[in-house]
Amino acid sequence: MRFFGVACLAMLPLQWFVIVGSPVGGSIRLHQVAVLVLAIGVFLTYGMKQAADVVSRFRLFLITNGYMYIIWAAVTVYSGMIPIDPVQEMIYMIIFLAVSTYFFFAAVSPDVRFVETVRWTAPATLTVLLLGLTLGSIQNRVDIFAVISASIAAVDPQIIEFQLFRRVFGGFGLESAEVRTNFRHEIFGGLLFSMYVTGWAHARVPFTAGLQSMIYRLTMVIGALMLLLSLSRSIILAASMWPLLLIVRALVTGRVSQRNQLTGIVVLIGVVVAGVAGVWQLLWERFFEETGSYETRAGNVGLAFQTIKENFWFGSPDLTGETSAHNFVLDAWSSAGVFVGVPALIIFLTIIGLWASMLLRIQTMPEELLPITAALALPSIRLVTQGGGLLAIVEWVTLGFVAGVLAAAHRAEQQVSAVETA
Repeated sequence: MRFFGVACLAMLPLQWFVIVGSPVGGSIRLHQVAVLVLAIGVFLTYGMKQAADVVSRFRLFLITNGYMYIIWAAVTVYSGMIPIDPVQEMIYMIIFLAVSTYFFFAAVSPDVRFVETVRWTAPATLTVLLLGLTLGSIQNRVDIFAVISASIAAVDPQIIEFQLFRRVFGGFGLESAEVRTNFRHEIFGGLLFSMYVTGWAHARVPFTAGLQSMIYRLTMVIGALMLLLSLSRSIILAASMWPLLLIVRALVTGRVSQRNQLTGIVVLIGVVVAGVAGVWQLLWERFFEETGSYETRAGNVGLAFQTIKENFWFGSPDLTGETSAHNFVLDAWSSAGVFVGVPALIIFLTIIGLWASMLLRIQTMPEELLPITAALALPSIRLVTQGGGLLAIVEWVTLGFVAGVLAAAHRAEQQVSAVETA
């Protein structure tokens, strides 16, 4: 099961490969099938009852999500439309339970080989992503390095967005008009997720062999550079929380472990390489000079509040996606009304509250929980930057990873307490 899980999770970035068009709209893509197959495998191997620890710890989150998407589906049907998005989210919620069960067993398993295998999630995912991008560049005749060089030389992020990503992602089941540059957010979010997983597994069972350790560090450096070149502001912000947490922990504790020193060296190497390559100028342009998207989103936020005011009870669906506020709560409320908006707010506060509680424990938490705390930055930031009032599959899988590890940590604490009181 451990190798099977790594193989399925490594498919997460391949979001531009369509397997079949959906008869009710949209498409079924490779990464969706991969995690669904993983879910089936987990439940067949461990059984649904083995998710009990996760369900117990995250009952409010699960009940609120279930209620929200049932109501959303009802409102959608009432409006005369097919409830594709709510049904998809309910399937993703099942995948969340499966992923959390997988990592729960990885964390509690007495067989150290489980975690040793999970350590290879990031190298496997990076390899798969590079192969996918290479295949796309060959089929669409895109010189990746030439495009990146041209973008850096011109200090123009849009060259990468439109001449690299939009072209490379085409031809695998999506028509050119369907290919969106914002695919990169979830594609590179999948890579970032894999780096969290490997970071956690490495903290539990460090790579010791010289070659294995070198592969780990090289994976993290290349992965970090690819995240920067994704030009996804939300993914870069989420990724930057990880080294920031390490710095804060070192400052508040007054000590730096050897493993964190090595992590710092890896990050420093990535920073230097990015600086020499001219990537920082590109990122400055992306974050601080290209303000058009900020202004558009600010206008859409105002429009969302206006829509909520005028359609408080049942909302007004945004059929085009062009007026999305890129805010989980506002998009859910404006699209389906107060009975969906309030649960969305509860879900948002639950995730943010969990992240805040982890941040407050940063001084005393075990080192293996640092990547878990860092991982919560991904869904937290994406909730206020992605549109549709939906959790994308990468966020569901990341939350499943976090939930599984935290449920295992809670069980371990209970067992220690039971021994101490016995």
